[in-house]
Amino acid sequence: MKIKTTVMALMMCFLLMGCDTMQVNGLSLSGLSSGNENGNYCTRNTGVCVAGAIVAGAVIAAIVSNQRDSTHGRPRPSDGRLKEDVKLVKTLDTGVNIYSYRYLGDDRVFLGVIAQEVLEIPQLADAVVTGPDGYYRVDYAKLGIAVPNEQAMQDAGMAAIKIAGFALEQ
Repeated sequence: MKIKTTVMALMMCFLLMGCDTMQVNGLSLSGLSSGNENGNYCTRNTGVCVAGAIVAGAVIAAIVSNQRDSTHGRPRPSDGRLKEDVKLVKTLDTGVNIYSYRYLGDDRVFLGVIAQEVLEIPQLADAVVTGPDGYYRVDYAKLGIAVPNEQAMQDAGMAAIKIAGFALEQ
């Protein structure tokens, strides 16, 4: 998918740069007129066009890829029922408590909030959603809190949901 995005971005850059026609490995790329009376710019300055398209295409592909792959703004499992060894670390000016804790079945220590407490703060309650499994998740971006190890937190939280769900079935 990333290669397809990069190729599409490169082709778009050729069009935006005003290339009338350009040959790249035998492939003819047609674009918009550059307005030059002596022919198109890319024919005379192929190196500039190719370098510019590669750089611009890479930037566009990176932006698109990061937006699609990013977990920032995605709710994380933060239900108090999934956490153990919970210890208060700090209370923020917003009234949000930050805790250190371990997810069920995981030895790593994370810092985060307890969703049930966030629900009790009216101006922040929209940061909490209920997952299809019935456990609360928190969108830390809505709280203005950066999560440095968010993928590890996501993985551990999802594993805890499986453990907790299994325990409830017993």
